[in-house]
Amino acid sequence: MYFVSFDFECYPSPDQWIAFAGVCVSQNHTPLLSCEVFLDIKPSTPPKAETVQFWEKNPLALQYNLKQSSSLAEAEQKICTFVDDLKTNYPHFYLICDNPTFDVAMVNNILHKHKRPPLSNRGENIYHQAICVWSMRLALRSMPSFKVAWQYQVAIASKGKLSNLV
Repeated sequence: MYFVSFDFECYPSPDQWIAFAGVCVSQNHTPLLSCEVFLDIKPSTPPKAETVQFWEKNPLALQYNLKQSSSLAEAEQKICTFVDDLKTNYPHFYLICDNPTFDVAMVNNILHKHKRPPLSNRGENIYHQAICVWSMRLALRSMPSFKVAWQYQVAIASKGKLSNLV
């Protein structure tokens, strides 16, 4: 059994992606395949204040992203290669995303542009199951035991220390 997770980061609008990260792991969490892509683009609109603050607080991450950046054509080719390798070597996988409808559509658009079948295209006896972690989290939050655990985590995060809760 294999688990695949990928995500797009978009800026300044949902149709302009700037980064993609994907990974395939085995059921014992061994990384099997990965893809990390950053676009070298100049945004058409200035970033929001919180975006600027984030990168000012994380200059090493910004430097890493800029060092790894590539053109749109190179980035799309890397994503196509990742999906090709994934389908060839690990065809029976569960896709885990925070927004699978959006992320799968983005991948499928890139695949279509490069004349490849969509990610959801399945062979006989192969089913690519998408798991939306955002929906799952919302469903779990409705369960009493999860609500208590969630409130506990929020309290720790907001207070910073466990001793403040006692």
